[in-house]
Amino acid sequence: ADEGGGGRSSAAGAGGASKPLALVVFLGGVTFAEVAALRFLSARSGYDFLIAATEITSGQRLIESVVPTHACAALAISVK
Repeated sequence: ADEGGGGRSSAAGAGGASKPLALVVFLGGVTFAEVAALRFLSARSGYDFLIAATEITSGQRLIESVVPTHACAALAISVK
């Protein structure tokens, strides 16, 4: 149901008021945990979150991008 809010549909459903929308942009990737945290905040706050990201990444790939390959081997972190 478009309520004249710039083409945005109400996320609250029939009869409910829509929440303000906050745009969250992740440059360099977002993890599933960060998306889950924003969903948690949305359920408990007065905001809906629109998430934009350059990539969806995992914790494993995040560690591999920060820790050198030889250190990953020493720490028994598997490197693909």
